[in-house]
Amino acid sequence: MTPLAFLAVALAAVALQPETDAPQVPPASEALVDRFIAVIPDAHQVENAQWDIDAEQLTRLTELNPERSGDIEAVSQAYRDCTSPIARAVTMRLLRDAARGLGEEKLERLVAFYQSTDFTTFKAISERGEAGAEVSDADMAEVLRITSDYPVMDFVESTSRAQAALFQDEALVGTILRCEEEMRSALASRDLRDE
Repeated sequence: MTPLAFLAVALAAVALQPETDAPQVPPASEALVDRFIAVIPDAHQVENAQWDIDAEQLTRLTELNPERSGDIEAVSQAYRDCTSPIARAVTMRLLRDAARGLGEEKLERLVAFYQSTDFTTFKAISERGEAGAEVSDADMAEVLRITSDYPVMDFVESTSRAQAALFQDEALVGTILRCEEEMRSALASRDLRDE
């Protein structure tokens, strides 16, 4: 997801927040948040998070600038270089804030979920569905049981709240906009058409 798309999602999340927020619970401890970060799947992706140029824009650049793939890749790499530090920081901050916002009890349950066979089952069913395979009624019942037993949906809601708060950070938004401007300047300096 590009930074501007991420920003748009965050702004939509702010707009969709209910008038009455969820009851506040004391935040989970940093030690428990660290345990959560340690057990989530694909944690290495958080450490290597990066944002790329939007796929539609990349396709448009390629179509408008045939035989300029080297220049387009150079601009894309410069964009990744600009956004990668903020992408890593934002991703980690978002996960930590969302986890902290669950409070001790729910975060303990979420850690238990990621360490359980229920997570393996949930992941397998999700992957089959994402691959276009039919998900049986029994599989759906199992997903419902799992999401009832563990605070998975609470984490999704907490992530939405954390994301909304994150994009009220003017420094973050300014960094994203600076990278977008640098990309536009790089396109112009290489005489690459974007429209």
